[in-house]
Amino acid sequence: MLQDWLRTPGNQVEAIADFEPGPAEQFDQLYHLILARPPRQEEKSAFLPSLVDSDQAREVLRDLAFALLASREFSSIR
Repeated sequence: MLQDWLRTPGNQVEAIADFEPGPAEQFDQLYHLILARPPRQEEKSAFLPSLVDSDQAREVLRDLAFALLASREFSSIR
């Protein structure tokens, strides 16, 4: 269900992929969208390279979004 939503044309993750100028900005906006905070430096170090080095950035953004939505931190946001 969640993965279906992430593949729906026009969703917020797609908008980030379409309108943010580069991988670092896309990564930051994804964190703001889902966790309402900027990514920590260790998160950037761990995950940003997968976005920068990919020729399928949109798919990587979807995977990162799914991971953030499935995270304990997201489930504790009220």
